[in-house]
Amino acid sequence: MLRLHSHMLEFPLMKVLLESLSMRLPNSGRKAANRVIPGGNMYCDILSRELRTIIEEKIAEIEREYQQIQGLILTEGDLKCLLYGKLSQVRWLAQPTDTEDPGIRANCVHTEVSFYDERGHLAIKPDITILEPQHLSILHGRGYRVRLPSKQFQFGGRTIVFELKFIRNKNGINKTMFRKIREDYNKIQRLVATMDSQGMPNDVFCYLVIFNKTNRKCAQFTRLIKEENKESNRHKIIYATGKVDLGEKRRIYGRNTYPSAGKKSAKRFSPRI
Repeated sequence: MLRLHSHMLEFPLMKVLLESLSMRLPNSGRKAANRVIPGGNMYCDILSRELRTIIEEKIAEIEREYQQIQGLILTEGDLKCLLYGKLSQVRWLAQPTDTEDPGIRANCVHTEVSFYDERGHLAIKPDITILEPQHLSILHGRGYRVRLPSKQFQFGGRTIVFELKFIRNKNGINKTMFRKIREDYNKIQRLVATMDSQGMPNDVFCYLVIFNKTNRKCAQFTRLIKEENKESNRHKIIYATGKVDLGEKRRIYGRNTYPSAGKKSAKRFSPRI
């Protein structure tokens, strides 16, 4: 029988024991995350490969649901809400944790969080951010800053950011849409470069998540994914599709009409964009 003496229960040892037990997760989604039972202020390394595997499974869940319910996502806002909800199911991320402010706790998942750009302006705003609450303050500035910035909170530590793109164009990812995707990709590259310049090169991981209503995509986009998704500890592009076959719908219903009782009905239910 193993006997633990009092001098063996010092904080560093307990921290190692807890982390070794909590980080042994299989490569699955909700089931693996729900077996993690946080205690007190215990938290995971949010840049761990285990957590990223769970995150990517949550995105894959949304894709499967979208293919089953092809009217599930109508706007980029819908996609943001769905992903926020999925991430909030992960126990590691949903468990409230003490912040830097005494008596104040916070969760990990947030939207529209501003980051400083290379000129020191709060100009980079990813759609979703996962942060470490233990490095967050909503009452005072951090480091050399005494007052809070204009966003009325400040945080440090490690982060995962998500830039989302929903392509609802019937032509899918054509050259015009590819240029817009490039702009979003450049945004996360700016954030990585800013973190590098501040001496925090390994404190951020960026996801560019692209959901396409159809499965049409140009060659430039396919090349971008192949080139940029090589083994990287800084960013990843995830592509998902609803597999909506607009060509099939046109063959069934005609070019600009809907199945209806007559001409007036077709006009009444004409699409409003």
